[in-house]
Amino acid sequence: MFENPFTSESKKAKKSLFDKKPKNLSLARKVSAEMTEKIKPADLYYEHEFRINREQATFLYALEDQLVRDYVENDKNITKNEARKIIYDRLNYLSVCKINEQGQIIVLNLNCLNLTCIPEQIEKLVNLQEFSCESNQLQFLPEEITQLINLHSLLIGNNKIKKLPKNIGNLINLYSLECLGNLLRSVPKSIAKLNETLKFIDFTKNKFRNKEKDKISKILPNTDIYYK
Repeated sequence: MFENPFTSESKKAKKSLFDKKPKNLSLARKVSAEMTEKIKPADLYYEHEFRINREQATFLYALEDQLVRDYVENDKNITKNEARKIIYDRLNYLSVCKINEQGQIIVLNLNCLNLTCIPEQIEKLVNLQEFSCESNQLQFLPEEITQLINLHSLLIGNNKIKKLPKNIGNLINLYSLECLGNLLRSVPKSIAKLNETLKFIDFTKNKFRNKEKDKISKILPNTDIYYK
């Protein structure tokens, strides 16, 4: 059982939880089993000397809640509290984000989590530059993701996504879009706004017909697009 980070020896505990100047943070919560119902997972981030911005930590809290729901949906024999403990243990060894010195998340990796939904609170990650959520069970991306105007790289391969967000053209700094292994048949009209910035798209193993491929090539003449 892990040491309680909120005992009278909290300073000592906090040092054991985090390096002094971490470049990567895990969603792992070294919280004892009896504490899981009392402490919001994001609270441990607030305790850190170089803590994640509080607004951005709300996304991590929502993410863990979503993972719990997905886990219980897949295994009817466990409770939410049991699922949360399993997720804490699993994420103990999974570094999912990188933060800058201001406590803002700039890289987020949610690959291979069997995630069915990206929480809409992702809109809080206004400084996010790289986002990867490959090999999950996603059927769509939340429209809120189009508010992340600092995003350079978006990797959503090997999911079940049928449509890209309607306002994807708002991602004015997007450089690379990797969508291989999905169910896409078309792209939103707004993607034409990215003709000057979007340099690479991977549409391998999707459902595009030749007519749609020609249409995309015309609206994105400066982009390298792969379909094989």
